[in-house]
Amino acid sequence: MQFKLFPFLRKSGIKWGMFMKQVVIDYEQHLIDAGLAESTISKYLNDVEQLLDFADEKTITKNIILDFKDFLTNELGREASTIKSKITSINKFLRFSGNSKFIIKNIKTEVKKIDNIMSQSDFDNIMIEAKNNGTARDVLMLEIFIRTGLRVSELQYFTVESLQQGHILAKNKGEIRKVPISVTLEKLAENFIENQGIESGPIIQNQAGYSLGRNYIYKRIKWLADLAKVKKNKAYPHSIRHLFAINWLKRNGARIKQLADILGHNSLDTTKKYLYIEDSIDDVRETMD
Repeated sequence: MQFKLFPFLRKSGIKWGMFMKQVVIDYEQHLIDAGLAESTISKYLNDVEQLLDFADEKTITKNIILDFKDFLTNELGREASTIKSKITSINKFLRFSGNSKFIIKNIKTEVKKIDNIMSQSDFDNIMIEAKNNGTARDVLMLEIFIRTGLRVSELQYFTVESLQQGHILAKNKGEIRKVPISVTLEKLAENFIENQGIESGPIIQNQAGYSLGRNYIYKRIKWLADLAKVKKNKAYPHSIRHLFAINWLKRNGARIKQLADILGHNSLDTTKKYLYIEDSIDDVRETMD
């Protein structure tokens, strides 16, 4: 099942970007005519733009919209109320465009539980696939996530310059924090940039020298996880961030404030959730003789 606006697009030969720009312009006028506040209109349009960016110029299907919902709930680390608001915006846009059959169910605005966490064995299997079937960039990208706890949107700040400083200046929600770079990760990254001839800017980059988009990273890890037979609901960059936090606490004890600073949590309650996550049976097995 496909977004019904797009069959016309393919027949007409109009570029995807040009066509959707007009749809969004029409939607903006619709919101203005409805008498909504400027800030509300801006919010709705930004949410729609995020969906279109996620679709990455592909024909929008129900599966893409459901994947976008998964992306919001598992990747961005936002509050449940924010995610619910975004889904509401997308559903409004779907109704406007005559695609009510694509409307997705919203989430409950309860405290978000940390679940679907990737186990260490899951990560190890994904890493094996990255080394055997992926690229050197895939391998380093995974190493960065598991050794820093960066959000997927913060990977762009792991730069050649950050290696020289010994820490990453990660920017998120208008705030900047310092994330330490371990000696091990520093050596791995230095070998990579030397082999790739990267002299400045983001280390995990595309052929044009720009940082990778969140959607591409998301799909790349999904692909590696599929090869590794890791469950789909655990195959997210944010799951690796959770694993980083769990591993950090095992090595450093209950130093919640320091972990919160590394992860960029404004509330210690968010970080404390990692204290109460039970180990998987495989993790427990590794502790036994």
